Amino acid sequence: MKKIIVLVVLLIGIFIVVLRGDSLAQFLVAIKGAHIAPLLLALLFQLGKYALQSLGFSQSFATVEQRISPKTTIKWVFGMFFINTTVPSIGASGIALVVDDARREGHDPGKAATAVLLLQALVDSGFLLIFIIGMIILAALGQFHRLYILLGLIALALVGIMVAALVLGAKRPDKLDKALSFAERVAGKVCAKFTKRTMRSWHESAATSFSNAAKSIAAKKGCAAKIFLYTFASSLCEMACFYFCCVAYGQVTLPVIIGGYVVATLFAMASFTPQGIGFVEGSVLLLFGAFGLSAAVSSAIVITYRSIVFWLPFIVGAILINATKSFSLRDR
Repeated sequence: MKKIIVLVVLLIGIFIVVLRGDSLAQFLVAIKGAHIAPLLLALLFQLGKYALQSLGFSQSFATVEQRISPKTTIKWVFGMFFINTTVPSIGASGIALVVDDARREGHDPGKAATAVLLLQALVDSGFLLIFIIGMIILAALGQFHRLYILLGLIALALVGIMVAALVLGAKRPDKLDKALSFAERVAGKVCAKFTKRTMRSWHESAATSFSNAAKSIAAKKGCAAKIFLYTFASSLCEMACFYFCCVAYGQVTLPVIIGGYVVATLFAMASFTPQGIGFVEGSVLLLFGAFGLSAAVSSAIVITYRSIVFWLPFIVGAILINATKSFSLRDR
């Protein structure tokens, strides 16, 4: 949590540097002049994203023959966001949370790990498709930049890592066992920090069942396609959230919307800081400046968007994580 506080202070510093003199007064005017209807639509679409991810989560577990209601998976959607932010570990903390909680719910931990990785791989694949479509549109508008090629390679690498993890489960379960052992150690530290108790070892059995479950996915391509539709739609919802945040401040040009969303999402996915704190805000401000937007309007859009996509799920996740068996007060 101390790291989060330090990053928040850094974030505030970024906006202080950007908003100097008249820009600060213009920023306050921009915030006051925001249109409420687009902001409400932005919030609605973002909530739709989480609902679709929850449905995708449920379908992902069904693919590995584990029936879990979306009412259960919604707490994992927010819980993963919270734990990955407070305990940065390249996503291992969130995966470990779901695997441990699913095990406590009576589900196979290996299949749970498979379901989480399958979902994340398809989430990243959905974003990659949006990225490709967006770049084609920007190229047609004459707004394509070489920087976007680098961003595309980053997105491709993230998808490749997830797909490789699934292939590893099917082809090299011994290597997978080492990876899950690392996730187990992370989960143990997190659990000890919050609950003061020791977790039982699960990585060996998980590696075996993960391998079997990964192979079963190949036989259920239709289910994987359905999950992809959920995750692709969830990414479209988040892009719509970004769009309406821009509309609220009078910005409706395609280069601004597509470029801003792509940069914000990629830096959130691949940044060294939790959920891209600082990097997302700074990179989007630079991009908006290149498009000719004022510092005041750019900052207003970024602050509004990040309040919805970062601080909202972070706060909700802090609450819902206590509904999981891994962190519930009752189980403590």
